[in-house]
Amino acid sequence: MNSNLLLRSSATGASAAAAVFITLLLGQAWADSPAVPTDYTKVTEDSRHVFVMLAPSYFSRQDSPLRQKYGRSGLYKNNGSTFVPSDLSPRPRTGLSKIGGSTTPLWTIDDWFAWSVIPVSDGQHLIRLGPWAESLQDEAVSFFKNGQLIKSYSIGDLVENDRILKRSVSHFFWKDRVEYIEETGTLTIITKDGREYTFSITTGEIIRRSGGDVPMWLIIVGIFVLLFTVRRYLRHRAERGR
Repeated sequence: MNSNLLLRSSATGASAAAAVFITLLLGQAWADSPAVPTDYTKVTEDSRHVFVMLAPSYFSRQDSPLRQKYGRSGLYKNNGSTFVPSDLSPRPRTGLSKIGGSTTPLWTIDDWFAWSVIPVSDGQHLIRLGPWAESLQDEAVSFFKNGQLIKSYSIGDLVENDRILKRSVSHFFWKDRVEYIEETGTLTIITKDGREYTFSITTGEIIRRSGGDVPMWLIIVGIFVLLFTVRRYLRHRAERGR
């Protein structure tokens, strides 16, 4: 076979392999990146209020339906209707479908954006879950009343054994489960290291905590107690054998 043909074939194969590698690398990086902020709404459980989240202006079109109808991010009275999802997307639904009511906010929020919020049916309180985690100092969960922050926790406040957390290229996963129960006024977060925290949704205070690793000092005390008990048993047995 002609040597030039061999060289061209090798170069073509190398280029194709490089293209595939770059495509896979870019695909992985894209999949491991936070979603681009966009306008959305979240209706309360009783459907009487709707929380409107407007993305920063450099991410959102100025003629977007939500931005045209609602001037600011915040809580608005709703006409009792809710979204009817047409897909299984975990993201809040965007747009104005089946949303109506007042365009005058009951309260507004400061200049921040979050993908995961829980507006409470009392029309006063809001829970904000933190973004993708890159550091233990990142936000875990925050509690608001009438748009004002009343309590906030970092991931490091809730996670003690960060060595077992599952990590990706750019971030890590620290939550195992989140459970919001409006009837009891509580939010429960279970972390990947086995700790369970139950918060009051009106004060943000931790009202119950459990689980997690046994503290090292307790393990050491237990070992000493065990050794002392075994030693005492062996001594007692030796005295009886005399």
